[in-house]
Amino acid sequence: MDVHSKGKPASTKSKMDLSRLNPEQRAAVLHTEGPLLILAGAGSGKTNTMTHRIAYLISEKGIPANRILGLSFTNKAATELKDRVRTLVKKVAGEKAAKGLIVSTFHSLCVRILREFAPRIGYTSQFSILDPSDQEAIVREILKFINIDSKKFDPSWILFQIG
Repeated sequence: MDVHSKGKPASTKSKMDLSRLNPEQRAAVLHTEGPLLILAGAGSGKTNTMTHRIAYLISEKGIPANRILGLSFTNKAATELKDRVRTLVKKVAGEKAAKGLIVSTFHSLCVRILREFAPRIGYTSQFSILDPSDQEAIVREILKFINIDSKKFDPSWILFQIG
């Protein structure tokens, strides 16, 4: 795990048990001043580190949970992170301490933001996001509707051009 930070190193004093974390994970958990980027491969303890970091910020630094955002790439990882954080925060800071915490995937967060602010730019918040196969099916329907052979104009090529 490679931890890059700007700012001063944080104090190593903590009421939380960080003994199961390796030095790099501990440094990431304790770093609270300035930006922090964690680069780590599969199985290196990213979820465990994020769990402890979020719990540390809430329980030791007094940061309200609704001021913390935990992001992951997959639904499975986000669910795991959310469950672990709630369990640990409950243990170290009490039942209500995790209230308002947002843990999600990047995609879910973006959809949430789009839905919230869509009316401000003249759109409804009731929209669908189509996966690539749904997009291709719609292009095929459009081609059929306007009597264009989908063998002459490949729907995936049309989608590429639109993109």
